[in-house]
Amino acid sequence: AQTLLDTGNPTAELPVKLFNDIYSRIPGSALYTGSQGSFWVIPCDTVTNLEFSFAGVRYPIHPLDLSTIETFTLAGKEYTACISAFQSAEDEDFSTNGFDIALGDSFLRNVYSTFNFGDDLVNGPTSDSFIQLLPTLDHAKAITEVTTVRRQTLATFPPEIDPAKLVGMLSQADSEADAGATTTSPASDAYAPSPNHNTHTELTPTQIDVTVPGGDGQTASQDGTVVDKYGPIIVALLAANLLVLLVLVILGILSYMRRGSSSKKNGRRGVLDSKGAPVYAPVKGADAEEAQGFSQVNFERYGP
Repeated sequence: AQTLLDTGNPTAELPVKLFNDIYSRIPGSALYTGSQGSFWVIPCDTVTNLEFSFAGVRYPIHPLDLSTIETFTLAGKEYTACISAFQSAEDEDFSTNGFDIALGDSFLRNVYSTFNFGDDLVNGPTSDSFIQLLPTLDHAKAITEVTTVRRQTLATFPPEIDPAKLVGMLSQADSEADAGATTTSPASDAYAPSPNHNTHTELTPTQIDVTVPGGDGQTASQDGTVVDKYGPIIVALLAANLLVLLVLVILGILSYMRRGSSSKKNGRRGVLDSKGAPVYAPVKGADAEEAQGFSQVNFERYGP
């Protein structure tokens, strides 16, 4: 399988089957397909553990990267729901572009990545391009962040609606629109959210694994031993480069200050010899001027 790591994609694009397989395993999720597209509605405080596996290395995804918060106005009331952040696409769309799935920022936020485009010199050495990935997510910490971050965010939104009830209300609105209804009638009691509704009071992790087989060496990631071996070295080199850059900047500032101080001192000392010591420069008198053919000025002409 070929995977595109797309830094220009804020989420991810998956084949329809894989898209549905992932979100259908999240407890409390519901699929909507209608006039507003196709998406899954999931509990906003889900702590499902989704992992992608490349060549045997697992890369977990933060639960908050699985959904986005959206608001809906139905029957004159506003509701909040969490919609699938990943998107689906037909298999033909992927085959045309030469890859099977596209992982954007929703995946890349959870890894440390390095991209090497290789060298292809006419009269020099060549090297193949490669990508290296290092997982960075602490799932235990991520569960805590779901509790704090997501719930604090939801406190500023309208009440959250149960995913199944939202899908039912949206489907009913679509049916009435298809029937030519000019206004949306109030939803039936079967779909009306209860005043004390709580979508997901108990945070129970669910494990979902997505395995992408390795290719012929031109895969999207290196195996785990390579990442484990060179990951710390890469970080150390980046830190060393930053330190060298900082030293060069400091030296440049000191050199500039030194030159400025020297220029000010030279301006106060006047005429200097080759060693920097002051030199006396005599002023020509009247005799010297007459010797050079100049006549003395008759100042009496300016008198009374």
